[in-house]
Amino acid sequence: MSVDMNLVNAGLQAVVGKQFFSSSESGTLIPITSDQLFKYTYPIMKVPDVNGKFVIYVKTLAGKTLTLPCEPNFTIEQVRALIRNREGVQPDQQRLIFCATEFEFWTTKNNHILKSNTGRQLEDGRTLKDYNIQKESTVHLIHRLRGGFSGGYHIDKEFFDPRFNFNFQKLDDLNRTFLRGGKKYSRPLGSKRYAIKVLGKYADSKWLGCIAKCKRFAYGRGIYCTPDPETARQYAKEYTYQGKEYKLIFQSRIDPNKMVVVKQAGVDGLGEYWLLPEGGYLRPYGICVYPA
Repeated sequence: MSVDMNLVNAGLQAVVGKQFFSSSESGTLIPITSDQLFKYTYPIMKVPDVNGKFVIYVKTLAGKTLTLPCEPNFTIEQVRALIRNREGVQPDQQRLIFCATEFEFWTTKNNHILKSNTGRQLEDGRTLKDYNIQKESTVHLIHRLRGGFSGGYHIDKEFFDPRFNFNFQKLDDLNRTFLRGGKKYSRPLGSKRYAIKVLGKYADSKWLGCIAKCKRFAYGRGIYCTPDPETARQYAKEYTYQGKEYKLIFQSRIDPNKMVVVKQAGVDGLGEYWLLPEGGYLRPYGICVYPA
């Protein structure tokens, strides 16, 4: 099964933001790696800050996260100045996105709530409050190219490994069980999976090990993921390509020594969530595209 680059690019553009992904023939573009892409798209999730301080997180495309002390009435110019002081990036080279793919996680006594925000580009002359940017919200920092044009990103065909592409659209796993690392593995049924090239990218070139040894801890700030594709699809952004609706999710392996279970699956097998302290403990190996 070959990779439909236009279908994948359309999905990534919808997830990350407009003008980030397009054909390599369309103007000035920057190649992007799977790690950079995954670090930009995975959600940093958190519980409310117990010390009451108002901070926001600024995440770069390379995966670095800055913690900035702010106030709700801070202007976008003030935020840019803080970033310049921390990172040396001049304000006119900063593109700030309050991204739709971010999620905030609150816990209550009896239930857990996921809330998504709408992605917007932050403009000078307005405040954090104007954009409803609250305590512990995450903003993305994109470097503009010289001249003010922020360009875009393209994915080379070498990004993918077509040998491991697979069409799950017409399969049924009823009465079948699959295991990976000692735990139940739910295949992304209903999707077309485009495999990401991983061999040779990491020092040991091995899949990360057994995930049966994880422990259950209290919720905290970090990268949240789920072993269940159907749970992930609930939070996938819908997009349109050639008049049809699709959703896109990532498949990844995780480091079992760093992962904790923060919510067990329900009786229907859905709703399990895992927490990792940072994105370096996940290795994306597939992009799954579903008809919406």
